[in-house]
Amino acid sequence: EINFLFDFIDINKDDLVSGQEWDAFMTLFVYPFEACNTKNNYYLDESEWKVCWENDPNSNNIKFEPNKEGGATPDKQILKTFAFDDN
Repeated sequence: EINFLFDFIDINKDDLVSGQEWDAFMTLFVYPFEACNTKNNYYLDESEWKVCWENDPNSNNIKFEPNKEGGATPDKQILKTFAFDDN
């Protein structure tokens, strides 16, 4: 997993992570996650995810097909797609 993460951060694939690459990664992924993780447990539960989704102006850029499963909201559709636990 750490190799995958390194390859993801190393944008120009020179086998080094520059300060600019690190800053971009932190800005795009780590800082937003930390801001959403209000319980400070390194896990976003459904309520934290919902607040994050609703407050992110970029969430409007993602469009969903009408849900045929009882009208689940977009935040729940994403959570169901990417959740790794059974809760």
